[in-house]
Amino acid sequence: MKKIFVVAVTTLLVLTGCGSKSKDTPSASEPTVLKIAGLEGGYGNEGLEVVAKAFEETKGGTVKVELTLAKNITDVLRPQIQAGDVPDVIHLSIGLEGKLTDTMIAEKNIEEISDVVNLKIPGEEVTVKDKVLPGFLESIRTQPYARW
Repeated sequence: MKKIFVVAVTTLLVLTGCGSKSKDTPSASEPTVLKIAGLEGGYGNEGLEVVAKAFEETKGGTVKVELTLAKNITDVLRPQIQAGDVPDVIHLSIGLEGKLTDTMIAEKNIEEISDVVNLKIPGEEVTVKDKVLPGFLESIRTQPYARW
């Protein structure tokens, strides 16, 4: 669980800079909003809520994480995305009912972030890649644009 937590927080740290550009630039007193959407899984939302809160704390109030988690997340996201309101981070698998991830891959709408695994984990002497299970990164699920 600790490894998952560390990887999740590190990914959030990196993805803060990958967020979509907003029409309205927040003032210096307003935190940057990081919109994250994902599937509400069998273990519930508590784990992601804890990670989001910990991430906000590491940013000292400069970032606010807005979580959208639902069992029918593809039904929730599709109209938002079609209207141009795309979350900064979407946590979904390939092959889910609704095929949202598959469609985004086919339309080249997923940002390439494979370099994240080479980043050092804050407070540790290892990289994200050092914490990932062997073989996990050599998969179409983690490299959807690679030639297999």
